[in-house]
Amino acid sequence: MNINSNNGKQITVLNVKGWAVLIIMTLTVFLMYSFSKAEENDEYVFSKTEDSIIKTFVDNGYSVAGACGILGNMSVENPKFEADLLANNGNTYGLFQWTDTGERRASLKRWCNNRVLNYRQIDGQLAFAMHELQGGDPVALRVNHFLKITEDPEIAAMEFAVGFERCIGQTSNHEIDGIYTGTLYPEFYGQYYQALNRRIENAKKYYDGYKNAYLPKELVIAIDAKPTVGLIAEREEKMEEELHETMFVVDTSPNRSLWGYRVLSLVIGYLFGCILGIVLIIRNVRQKEELHIKDKLPSFLTVLKHVGIKETLLAALIDILKLYAALLLVYFITKGALGSEEILLVGSGILLGNAYPFWHRFKGGMGLIVTAAFFCTYMPIWGYICCIVGLIIAIFAKSLSFGAICVFILAVPYAFMFKGLEAGIFITFAILLMLHKHYRFLKKYIGHELLKKHYSQRTSRFSFGRG
Repeated sequence: MNINSNNGKQITVLNVKGWAVLIIMTLTVFLMYSFSKAEENDEYVFSKTEDSIIKTFVDNGYSVAGACGILGNMSVENPKFEADLLANNGNTYGLFQWTDTGERRASLKRWCNNRVLNYRQIDGQLAFAMHELQGGDPVALRVNHFLKITEDPEIAAMEFAVGFERCIGQTSNHEIDGIYTGTLYPEFYGQYYQALNRRIENAKKYYDGYKNAYLPKELVIAIDAKPTVGLIAEREEKMEEELHETMFVVDTSPNRSLWGYRVLSLVIGYLFGCILGIVLIIRNVRQKEELHIKDKLPSFLTVLKHVGIKETLLAALIDILKLYAALLLVYFITKGALGSEEILLVGSGILLGNAYPFWHRFKGGMGLIVTAAFFCTYMPIWGYICCIVGLIIAIFAKSLSFGAICVFILAVPYAFMFKGLEAGIFITFAILLMLHKHYRFLKKYIGHELLKKHYSQRTSRFSFGRG
């Protein structure tokens, strides 16, 4: 059957049916493809909470891949992202399911309660997580820089699981567990971690969804962590009352416990710093006359020459032990609340007391031994590096004073970057203290007087360093 068209052309019914079938088939294929993609995308739908968390980490310097690695872990620990979630029979809590292993859960509450943050909410928990990553937790610190530069979400998820979540072991579903093959934590290489494969898989999905996504600035969660008068933990309130009774607190406002705490740490450090190992080991008048002790102290090298190696090592041991004795006393007085700030203040007090003891007309030692002990305690890895480099410089320069100053200079940038502004200021102040104590030796050295002597007459030994 034919149909006559207006322009005189003929179109068969068969051709009309053919075109209709072709169009229907095309539409069917297109709709099936669209539905399949929708189902694929619906496998893991990103919520506004996830958008806010990823944007907050990125806004604070973490790469998209690093943030996705963090979020991949969080989605396993806390799939609904409930900040106040208490799980595993009450043993784990929050977005990252902190435990009391290492007192991390207790630290979360204490840290947030002493700042304008609520530990039960996302903002407080994200702020505390970044605090741990940026040095509040030495194990987590090792993965922090990597999360800021990586472009691989899968490795980011693996390293974060080991360094921050520490979910070592296996679950009942071994298929979702995985073996750690990263490089940041070689001591755990080859060990199983709970749901590690699931964490990596989720991180990859997040990265696929967020790597080219635009997220508005409004999504960033405010995590400013500033000291506050209004919020104070019960533990700090109790300590404030106890410290007030000992006259270390001058008023009863809530934040005075923190200041009383700090003053206490500094004072105890200074008093212990006034214990001078060299003075204790010099037992008789003859030795004092040989060492010309009046209002100044001899160097460790002078003591080594005139008294002996055993006595010199004993004096050095006393200077090291007085730091740890002061820290132990602060620990007991404050009922175990010994943190990084207290170590900084006790160590600074030790340096001050060693350099300017009140009972010796404020004439003390050069502080080389106590400086090394303090730095190695406060900055365990970097402190050892500073001391080793300072010793090498002292050997080549043949001046312990020059090496000591270099130790402090090396410590300053690390203190500002990883320990905070306060630590940087304290270490910088310590440099000024050391410059004052070593001034006359450095002046001679820079004036080439000692330099010429070192390389012409005294090439076989150190000179002019102080203990």
